[in-house]
Amino acid sequence: MPRRIEKKNFMKAGRIEIPGKNLTDSLAEKMGDAIMQGALGPGELLPPLRQLADHHKVGIVTVKNAIDKLINLNIVESVPRVGYRVHESSSKVPGLIKIGVIYRKFRPRNTSMQSTISAIEAEIRKRDWLLMFAISEGDTYIEDACIKRLRNAGMQALIIVPAIVGKKSYELEKWIKEGHPTVLEGHPGHWLFPADIINRCDRIDVDNALGVKRSLDYLWSLGHKKISFMTTGKVKFNKRLKGYRAFIKKNNIPDRSVLGIPKNNDEAAEHIKKWIKQNKMVTAIVCQTDDLAFNVVEVATSLGINIPSELSVIGFGNDIVEFPHGMIPLTTVDYSRKELGSECLRMLDSRLGGNTEIPEKVYLDTPLIIRESCSICPNGKLVK
Repeated sequence: MPRRIEKKNFMKAGRIEIPGKNLTDSLAEKMGDAIMQGALGPGELLPPLRQLADHHKVGIVTVKNAIDKLINLNIVESVPRVGYRVHESSSKVPGLIKIGVIYRKFRPRNTSMQSTISAIEAEIRKRDWLLMFAISEGDTYIEDACIKRLRNAGMQALIIVPAIVGKKSYELEKWIKEGHPTVLEGHPGHWLFPADIINRCDRIDVDNALGVKRSLDYLWSLGHKKISFMTTGKVKFNKRLKGYRAFIKKNNIPDRSVLGIPKNNDEAAEHIKKWIKQNKMVTAIVCQTDDLAFNVVEVATSLGINIPSELSVIGFGNDIVEFPHGMIPLTTVDYSRKELGSECLRMLDSRLGGNTEIPEKVYLDTPLIIRESCSICPNGKLVK
């Protein structure tokens, strides 16, 4: 019989809200983190639903749905006529596979990370594995702390989405050198690791250059010749920018790339506004991300520029699926989050099964999703 915990609240009181997540997902994530950090041990009962609901100022249905998510992840199990308890497998049972996933916090309006994590969760549910999450914010020091916490919880393999940080992560380097299975999503070019460290990991990325080429080919077919590419952050390892520059070189047109757009939305808007006013000859813009493209559309519209008859805009990622009223649906480059999740777990399956071959590099296809933010170039000719 499981031990009865009558009044033990294992988390701080108050409503839990994580930006970009609903109440159910927020509560499930925090409860899961608390359990994995030892707030409740294997076999210990969770407080009653009503007690949890009152403690966190939410409804019983929200608590029940959050616990159902933890059941799907093998963190909690239901005991008939008793309640819910921490799954016995959450202890360091020999043979149990524990997978750690480190990811960035969800951003408002952007569904990419939610979709990626959901795809990984779906693959985990097909296996008798335990999934542990940690949020790094893309910060090296936070990432180090995440790896320490997951290691202490018995993690055996690691997925990082996306695998881009600005400085050297000592905990990650140590983890990789120890030979633990690791999958990196994205391009780890910003890492200060030697190539022999990075090349010990399986890697998965989208075909960035192909996605940009498809965007530019489409704009070219609409008669656009004065095309700009906008990006934020560093450009040294930017494969999308490289794809743009390869295209303009091949077609002998001027480089109109705009580099270093601020990541802060307000600062970015001012930067974009100033640039558009000074470059009215540009008829199309391909953006590094959907967020940036969304910002371009908002700024251009505020300046009285019609999208798409006067300016065509293309994003990258298919991250924004719900457009505000009056916002024109964005043409963008897509990739399969379901395939990403499936490939990550397939590679870990192989490594955990004893595969010691050279690590894989998988590139996902990047089809162009044509919506309403592009049209034939003003005074241009349609190219068949």
